[in-house]
Amino acid sequence: MFPNTFKCYLAVEPKAPPKLIEALPERSGAVFNATNFSVSCRAECDPICDIYWKRNGELIDDNATMAYEIKQTIHPEEFELKTFVSLVSTLIWNMSYQAPLNRMQDNANYSCVTTENEVGPSDESSMMFFVEYPPENMTVNRERIQVNESDAPPPITCEADALPLPSFRWEFAGTTIADTSVLNISHSMGKEHSGNYYCIAHNHYGEARIEVLIDVLYKPVCSIFESKSMDEDAESFWLICESDANPNSDLQFTWHFGNDTYDGNNSTNIYTEGNRSKVRISTTSKDQFGEWICSITNSVGTSDPNCTLIASAALDKRQSTPQLTPTKDMEQQMIPGLTKDMYENMAFHRKKGMLIPLHLKPPYLPQYENIAQLTHELRRTQSARYYDKVCK
Repeated sequence: MFPNTFKCYLAVEPKAPPKLIEALPERSGAVFNATNFSVSCRAECDPICDIYWKRNGELIDDNATMAYEIKQTIHPEEFELKTFVSLVSTLIWNMSYQAPLNRMQDNANYSCVTTENEVGPSDESSMMFFVEYPPENMTVNRERIQVNESDAPPPITCEADALPLPSFRWEFAGTTIADTSVLNISHSMGKEHSGNYYCIAHNHYGEARIEVLIDVLYKPVCSIFESKSMDEDAESFWLICESDANPNSDLQFTWHFGNDTYDGNNSTNIYTEGNRSKVRISTTSKDQFGEWICSITNSVGTSDPNCTLIASAALDKRQSTPQLTPTKDMEQQMIPGLTKDMYENMAFHRKKGMLIPLHLKPPYLPQYENIAQLTHELRRTQSARYYDKVCK
């Protein structure tokens, strides 16, 4: 029909230069005692190319070393992903041979490199490999801090070696008080803030901790009380002064009575040891009866001046004390040496014929043969809980 017509055909064979479509991460790593680790890269190239690996610029020959194994897989072109024929290469660490990894020797630069093909040059991707480990080698800039009460301590900085880099927190008395490596305490310190503070460094491999002692120094807190013998014939009793202080060494105790001052060096009746000082009061020396003041000093300061106690004689058998006369109207009798509150807290025991404090239950009823014994017991128990019925 058309004798001079010709048909032409064009055969297109697509080709692609080497290109890494899945490159290595910039950095990666494995924990020092890992049991497996591998990295991969993927290159498209047509005609197909090859991939080889380098460690610090030197070729890795898996046929010549037991440290690594290299596996390669060819993938056909994938139209959906618009990729040509590609090659996946995986570098596998032989951990049974290399473990445990040494962070000095095994940290290295690894490269995935393609060969060139007829349509283009080679392509390359590199990463830094690091041996990772939990926090260790912790340090603080201050291991022990002394701070006066009402002052604030200086900042405390905590550091640790770890990979990945660690996070930090500070704990005191089981409570987290900061989430940074630097502990800044801005409030004034009280003695309740003394103790060990813990800096804790952690990453996903584990944690480590280090302690810092903050020692809050405070002036003495004084307490004073009497110590009297149960023996009615005792010729003396003690006034005792105790200290709660920090520091509690080399405490200086001073007793004041009237216009006189005693420190133990000028009186044979004062004994001081550790955090306690006591003065002996004679039951027959009225010139020792009255208000005694105890003063305590340490390197921080002096105790409150209101640490006082009034010394008075105890009733005993040598004093004139009438015997108890059991009568039905005993509660109408006033007894020397008892306050009104004390008197209201006793009752006549009709069967035993004696006065007893109301807080005591039968059969544990003590027998008070005279007012001195009863007075001593009432004074000792006057703050106790009493029964409001007469024992029968």
